[in-house]
Amino acid sequence: MVVAKVKPIQFQRLRRSNRKTRNRNYLISDNPTQLNDLPNEVLLKIFSYIPVKELFYNIRPVCKRYKDLAMSPILWKSIEVENEVPTTTLKQWIKSAKLLKYLSLRHRHDINSLAEEVSKCCKNLESIKLQNCWGSRSNYRLHSNPLCHLVTRCPKLSSYNFSQSRRFSSRFMSCKFFRLISKDDRHGSVMKKCNYTGPMTPKQMKALFSALEEYEVHETATIGNVNLNNRFKLRDIVRYVQNEPSPNRIINEVWENINYGGVNAREEENAADDFGMDVDI
Repeated sequence: MVVAKVKPIQFQRLRRSNRKTRNRNYLISDNPTQLNDLPNEVLLKIFSYIPVKELFYNIRPVCKRYKDLAMSPILWKSIEVENEVPTTTLKQWIKSAKLLKYLSLRHRHDINSLAEEVSKCCKNLESIKLQNCWGSRSNYRLHSNPLCHLVTRCPKLSSYNFSQSRRFSSRFMSCKFFRLISKDDRHGSVMKKCNYTGPMTPKQMKALFSALEEYEVHETATIGNVNLNNRFKLRDIVRYVQNEPSPNRIINEVWENINYGGVNAREEENAADDFGMDVDI
């Protein structure tokens, strides 16, 4: 009979190694070291650093739990997309974004349907930015109703940025929109200051001035050109137009002076990239 002899030092090393292995197994099995073991609150905090596009395409398909967390409204307070996201997909995002505050859309051809969806789902919207956008693929004009619904249905919306869109004014012909943003009592209480940045035709400027005659204007309300260092008080312009026998001619002169700084419009038409107004009401 052969008896294997183990030296004491080797035996101690073996026991020490087994103890380390047991401790390592204990840590792996009982401590939450894996991502799936983290509570939802921690996962939401982690997901908040991931862009919404990555959330939708990469995180949401992982499992049902990740899908519910990725589409949580708390993660969809800001959306910035271009035309690479399909309309149906973007509408899914909007429906999940009940707490949406900032929306930026660039180079899109579906603003009419998207604006209507936003007005229905995003009551907390505070700022919207449209750059080089069309109403639809079949009709480049932006319809008045969807944009007006944004004004009337989103009580916190106070910033409209439609700048950097050459020839945008030919796509955006709504006068009702400017009358609505001029009101100081849109939702039963005095609204905070409203800012509009974007193109404006003389007809739209006339609608703005006529609305300001009916509603109280902030003393600090101003209008100017986004490219020129010229600011004019809206109250002074409205009073000036009221005292003139031919307001249309005066409005055209005011519009040209603000847009082109007093330079002939025909000379500057091809030199500027954006003839946007900047209005604080």
